[in-house]
Amino acid sequence: ASGKVVAAGLDAIEMEPLPADSILRKHDNVIVTAHIAASTMEAADTVDMVNAQTVVSVLENRTPVSVVNAEKFVG
Repeated sequence: ASGKVVAAGLDAIEMEPLPADSILRKHDNVIVTAHIAASTMEAADTVDMVNAQTVVSVLENRTPVSVVNAEKFVG
């Protein structure tokens, strides 16, 4: 409303779905999607590749790259 932001594209917001009375709906320069930015063929391909690499890492007794708590991983 102040003009400090030229435009915004939002995919994940605090409250989903976006409430009907949200101030974000009042701005022509704001686009809000339904938390689906990762729902593309490219994203699915990337997830498939990471999953396959994870399986190979485990089978080769290596810690997968995507492990959050690698110190707990016993390969």
